[in-house]
Amino acid sequence: MPGLANKPKFDRAWMTSIELRGVDAASRTITAYASTLSMDRHGTVIEPKAFKKALRGYMANPVVLGGHEHWYSDGEPPVIGRVLKAEIDEKGLLVTIQFADDGKAALWWKRYSEGYMKALSIGFRGVATERRPREDGSGEYMVFTEVELLEVSCVAVPSNRDSLVTKALGGDMEALDECRDGTIEFRDLPSSGTPDTELAARLAKAERGVAALLERIEQLEAAAARQATRLQDQRRSLDTLLTAGTPNTNAAPSATPKNEARATGAGALGGF
Repeated sequence: MPGLANKPKFDRAWMTSIELRGVDAASRTITAYASTLSMDRHGTVIEPKAFKKALRGYMANPVVLGGHEHWYSDGEPPVIGRVLKAEIDEKGLLVTIQFADDGKAALWWKRYSEGYMKALSIGFRGVATERRPREDGSGEYMVFTEVELLEVSCVAVPSNRDSLVTKALGGDMEALDECRDGTIEFRDLPSSGTPDTELAARLAKAERGVAALLERIEQLEAAAARQATRLQDQRRSLDTLLTAGTPNTNAAPSATPKNEARATGAGALGGF
């Protein structure tokens, strides 16, 4: 993806893999993979170990949002739940989410508990990446080897094609091989072209726009720094001028009036 360096300067919320493992109605919790090692529709992969350094910071504020919304215009809190437990295994990031029991959170919980929604997504900042060759020789793909996890979100459609439901309320589910056949696998909506190609093009365009914006911000910051330096120089010059024009009250006193009078008197006497 153009515009991405080893340490991207901007945050992103990406639809990633989720596999719903269980729903507990009594505690309003679900357990699911929020991210897996599978390649998503953006053509990228997040290694499970990429979350290793991130979990401590995230669990200090383990927010769960609805659809990556950080605020609502009606003033209602955007947080619909919290992550009670997060662990990393060979497959990915496994989380247990507890939903709040009021407001919009109650509606989100109803959708998940009744099986109408099954997907999660994560918002993260890429810290380190690398490119690896595709097995079919068609090019390279990006792998995130370290990320900063910002939030987990409940979403309707995830990006990763490995978003397979394996267990629900009563444990009665379609056979996993039927999921593999695509009967309940989440896929992109039909479009005029290949989903991967269209998404990659749109993402590349967005990244170019963000990169241009960041470059402009850096230019403005540099200009502001130069202006601040000029103002400091001008202030120092003004201070110097003010100091030079101030009378020195500590200078040694001139001849006293008494001495001056004696000198004057001596001159007058010498005139006779």
